[in-house]
Amino acid sequence: MPIDYDKADKTAFPTDAEMHQIVELAREQVRLERRIKKANEDLADLKAEFNRVRLEALPDAMRQVGMTEFELEGGAKIKVKDGLNCNIKEENRQAAYGWLREHGHGDIIKDVMAMIFNPGDDDARQAAIDFAETIGTDYEVKESIHAATLNAWAKKQEEEGEDPIPEELINVFRYNEAKVTLPKASKKPKT
Repeated sequence: MPIDYDKADKTAFPTDAEMHQIVELAREQVRLERRIKKANEDLADLKAEFNRVRLEALPDAMRQVGMTEFELEGGAKIKVKDGLNCNIKEENRQAAYGWLREHGHGDIIKDVMAMIFNPGDDDARQAAIDFAETIGTDYEVKESIHAATLNAWAKKQEEEGEDPIPEELINVFRYNEAKVTLPKASKKPKT
């Protein structure tokens, strides 16, 4: 449950011990945040090194001795195989699709048509569905609510809405968040 600071007893001041605990917890949060950032940086470095060994160093070493497979003592196996990844840059998309069609590969191109209907455009939405059915094409209707929109709506409902949020239908996670922002001059807390 969120803390209602407006209703808190403003005449009671925290004790030195309580303030010390708050300061120490804020420092601990900062330390943990730094450790997480460092761990993420270390993870990115490890992934890059892993890919260097997996995609370059080991295949090159195997190729130099004319091997594509190797079994290590203990049963581990090394196998080098060819792989392929493709993508088409946006600026080349039309030309690439044209080439594929001209060369008999147009069947790999899927046509997707999306229409965006504003709230209340139910008649236009239904007309588009009816048209798709009339011409015999498959269609997909996907309704969605952006997460930020749902969160803003829920917050507004909590603050001023007459109807409670139907929590049997919409999961609501309430929390209190502590954010510690350090001064720009020094990102290191005093200990």
